Amino acid sequence: MDALVDTIGAAHPSAGPPHVARGHRRVLAVSPVPAAVGPHPGARHRAAELTAEGVAVTLLCPDPAARRAMGRDMTADARRPAAARAGHLQATAAADAVAEVLHG
Repeated sequence: MDALVDTIGAAHPSAGPPHVARGHRRVLAVSPVPAAVGPHPGARHRAAELTAEGVAVTLLCPDPAARRAMGRDMTADARRPAAARAGHLQATAAADAVAEVLHG
């Protein structure tokens, strides 16, 4: 397969392990919580492993504005509209990089 879209979940370390992307030339990884919980590697570490293996990786994690909008309690309904707006702004800025991964 040419490209893979995956989520790398830090809260669930079994989600999105690097071996899932092996055999793909391009990977778009979306990680809403890039920091690992416990002794597990985080999303950035996993993306770096793939890059070292020659895979073109685009890793999308919340930027500082999105993290502020999301707050610490990601289940807080009151924060969702602001978080969605911040995510939309970040996604718009990342659109060209994502298109490159998806379409080569």
